[in-house]
Amino acid sequence: DHGRAQAMNQVLGLVVQPGVEFSPSQVHHFPMDRDFDLSGVMAAWPNLTLEAHSTDYQHPSVYPKLAELGFGFQKVGPALTYAWRRALYALDQILALRLGQAPRIAPVMRDLMERYPNYWRGHYDASDPQIGSLLHLGLADRIRYYWTDKTAQAVVNGVLAEFETANIGQIEAAEFFCPTVISRAGTLGGVTARNLVLAQIQEALAPYLWSSEHVGGLEC
Repeated sequence: DHGRAQAMNQVLGLVVQPGVEFSPSQVHHFPMDRDFDLSGVMAAWPNLTLEAHSTDYQHPSVYPKLAELGFGFQKVGPALTYAWRRALYALDQILALRLGQAPRIAPVMRDLMERYPNYWRGHYDASDPQIGSLLHLGLADRIRYYWTDKTAQAVVNGVLAEFETANIGQIEAAEFFCPTVISRAGTLGGVTARNLVLAQIQEALAPYLWSSEHVGGLEC
């Protein structure tokens, strides 16, 4: 009566939980040996595909398996921003060693998250003994909501600019970046701050591109 029958013509996907999920400190891996028989269920809906929610951090072999089961959408997000944060922290650590100083990014981000806890309070328990690590390293990557803060942008831009003028070599980069990340940065034009960050993110995204040659994955 209200025309809602027409809404189904605009629906492309159905969110189904196939057993892929993660908590702030643990990845729940996809049960590769389970038979979901989803293709039989979806046969009645030829215009729909499935969406797997929160596929971040899964083993590379999971993604083609999900596609085989009918998951045309494989949602990823925190794994990519986690890779961004990981690369920035690595660049900062390299500079700290080179210059004989303390890292600059992590203290700024910790201060922002403590002063403005609204983005993480519903995901992390403030009384958890691991809260110090979770704020920075939690797989939910709630820290991603703080990078647009002007204070965060200032310290990040400062580290990126200084890294580019410090003439950092592959030996120093190899202490904090996997060989596959360094190799990928090389294909992007060399071991620069920008290329190392991009390469780290691309390594996290690469398992989703399973139809092409894949280098790296969770091993990095």
